[in-house]
Amino acid sequence: MVLASFVYEGFFRYDQSSERHPLSPAILPSMAYQWDFSKEGTELVIKLNSGIHWGNMENALDLGPEITASDYLYTINAYRDNSSLYKFYESLESVETQGRYELKLTFSRPSFWIIPFFASSLGIQFNPFLADADKLDHVMIGPGPFILDSYATKSQATLTRNPHYYRKDYNARSLPYLGSIQFIYAADRDTHLALLKTAGVHLTEMALTPQEIDTELSSDPNLTVSLEIPSGIQNSIALQLDNLTWSTKEARRALSLVTDGKGISDTIFGKFGMPSDKFEWWYWNETLPSWEDDLHKLYGDYHNHTDVEKAQSLWANEGLGDITIKVDYYPHSEAYTEILSALQQDWKQLGITVQLSSLSYQKYRNTLRQQTAIDAILATQTTAADIRSAAYDRIHSAGSGNREGINDTLVDTLVSQLAKQPLGTIDRSQLERLRQHLNDQVYWIALPSVAFMSGTIFHTNLHGIPSGNHSSFRAFYHGKVLAEAWID
Repeated sequence: MVLASFVYEGFFRYDQSSERHPLSPAILPSMAYQWDFSKEGTELVIKLNSGIHWGNMENALDLGPEITASDYLYTINAYRDNSSLYKFYESLESVETQGRYELKLTFSRPSFWIIPFFASSLGIQFNPFLADADKLDHVMIGPGPFILDSYATKSQATLTRNPHYYRKDYNARSLPYLGSIQFIYAADRDTHLALLKTAGVHLTEMALTPQEIDTELSSDPNLTVSLEIPSGIQNSIALQLDNLTWSTKEARRALSLVTDGKGISDTIFGKFGMPSDKFEWWYWNETLPSWEDDLHKLYGDYHNHTDVEKAQSLWANEGLGDITIKVDYYPHSEAYTEILSALQQDWKQLGITVQLSSLSYQKYRNTLRQQTAIDAILATQTTAADIRSAAYDRIHSAGSGNREGINDTLVDTLVSQLAKQPLGTIDRSQLERLRQHLNDQVYWIALPSVAFMSGTIFHTNLHGIPSGNHSSFRAFYHGKVLAEAWID
């Protein structure tokens, strides 16, 4: 997805200028110059720019075929019918052309959300000519700002400027400004910093604590650190309710109480850790939660509390005894591996043996591919834009992100009531009732999160990058930003 964001484009894009709204950036034209909904949001007409080309399969520097509306009959139908992203296209009934540069999408229900989705990196449109030639898996050629020149797994990727990129800057100058970009694979944080300090790279993305930032700046005052607001991304372990072990809430409560969330947080994140929930904190709290807050008020009797003796009593009353659980996981960060190792020790106190199996990305992906498409989308979980959609997606019995298989009549009723309320007039007491019921049932095990991120670190004067590259939907990636960046 990172490399694809350099080579391919979407119909629309989020504003990446330094003047953009940090939390709700404007959606701007990209390959389309106009889009209009009709029939109460069930029909969308997209008008495409002419004169944009895919690039030639034999020589990517050549223009190749012009992009027309008919090309997207292939890509959109493929996303809907043959990809793990199909849930995003679930309401799409048909897509058809209305002339050479115009598409009409018809939906079974109002689908205004498709616009921000298309603007995110998940909405990029791949090259149908590569797909037709069975080259899509190992070649990238498209209309984006850069052309993929070389790639080596866990080593490097080099991209060169696309001389035919269709976008111009505000002074009608051709984009991108940079002639080439190289990504260097760095396996750990020390390697990141070493490359940065020796000018082996101009920028890197990594998380540092404030103390670590002070240390690095004192040794190299020329570094520029871009801080991100606390992400609030909530970590949890889903308890599959079709598994007899977790079919009773007492067993789930025991597992939650034996998990030392604060201890894990203090060990791994220091004083920058925070308790977590199934919902991002900003949906239900005015300030970032901390371990010093009234956790009973925030999370009830079980989540983010530790009481080993009570946990053992609940477990014994259920007569579950000693069990073994195998956990396959992809170690996408050192912290994730450390959290699972800590859980392994905590859960031993209930007689649970956790067998951790660290998989390579390829094996982890293959595991997902062996499952159904619906399993794959549940594994990645869809983006929710507000508390109403978050609640429906994650806990309603029909929600696409209901990982645990929750089928709770009260939950469905409360979620449906929330859905009927305008966003600015959400009844907080109703939301609290929903959260209290969920926390009492313990449908998942809340894990601590990091409350601070440092983001992008620069070694030189890099212009055109507004405070890193993350914003709404967390789905921009480098290509959308570096198309307008230049280096002094």
